[in-house]
Amino acid sequence: MLILVPLLALKIEGGKKISAMLYFAALGLGYMLVEIILIQRFTLYFGHPVLSATFVISTMLVASGIGSLVAGKLNLETKHLTIILALVVLNGLLLLVFLGPMLQITIVLPVYARISIGFIIIFITSFFMGMPFPMGLRLLSLRQNSQVPWAWGINGCLSVIAAPLAMLIAIESGYGVVMTTAITSYAVAFIVNRRIA
Repeated sequence: MLILVPLLALKIEGGKKISAMLYFAALGLGYMLVEIILIQRFTLYFGHPVLSATFVISTMLVASGIGSLVAGKLNLETKHLTIILALVVLNGLLLLVFLGPMLQITIVLPVYARISIGFIIIFITSFFMGMPFPMGLRLLSLRQNSQVPWAWGINGCLSVIAAPLAMLIAIESGYGVVMTTAITSYAVAFIVNRRIA
């Protein structure tokens, strides 16, 4: 309520507002769902929930930050954003299919090898996931600057909702469905990204 209610006062055209809402909501939801999935998978891999959460969150923050930094240096073209979102969706599909079997095969390796494997997987995933938000904000601020507060608000709202939502989906349907939901969220962002530009 504290995030969304103040945004209702913004005077934004309905169609454009919906496109921005979908894009930034999809990013907030997708990012957090992937984070929850990775924490769960690497809890089993490392055998310790606190170690897994610390490792996944810190690696994701650093990698996403680097991705955001690189995104800031790219030419601001819609096709670049479309390609990056396609890579995020593709990476999500690869994680859905191959992450579980890969971790099962390599779980017998020494801990330092497992940490290296985990770091590579999480870094690549998070690097590309860190790009769509700042690029979307830059496009939005250039063409529809009045929507920037809405973008921040809806992204933050969905990021907060995503953690308990992931637990509910996992309990009811399993972690595979959580990952599928995350991929679907990024696919929605892929579809609507041209509209916000």
